[in-house]
Amino acid sequence: MAALPGMTRPAATSRSPEMELTDEQRAYLDRNLLCILATSRRDGTPQVSTLHYSVQDDGIYIGVGRTSAKWHNVGRQPRVAIVVNEGRAQLVVYGTAEQVGDDPERVDRYRAHRTQTHGKGGELGLPQEGDAFREMLDAGNRALLRITPERVLHNE
Repeated sequence: MAALPGMTRPAATSRSPEMELTDEQRAYLDRNLLCILATSRRDGTPQVSTLHYSVQDDGIYIGVGRTSAKWHNVGRQPRVAIVVNEGRAQLVVYGTAEQVGDDPERVDRYRAHRTQTHGKGGELGLPQEGDAFREMLDAGNRALLRITPERVLHNE
């Protein structure tokens, strides 16, 4: 299949949950902070949100509330897509999302996520260590979605 004008061929066409981002894709994601997340509602229609994301060693992380539509949608249908725009360029990641809601992984991953998306936290007055950080997450009913890339498209 030929790529459309201005669109590169898919970086990977594998649907393997073990797909790793290329160095170029990772650099693109590292330069940006916001993505558009698409999940499926119960009736099959798309639910789309603009959110902060972080890239960690085993996937792309998005912080969400446990009562949000995003959290519930992923619980029912884990197939998702995210789009990261940079001017007219975009990176589209298709993958499977997993709910990360159990401690201690939730706290450790969320701390890393928050540091990537909002800095060290001091300028925001947020607790970063120990029980205070976990209590902040609990008070906001916060958890994470971990997206494992299965297919990535990048156009310039």
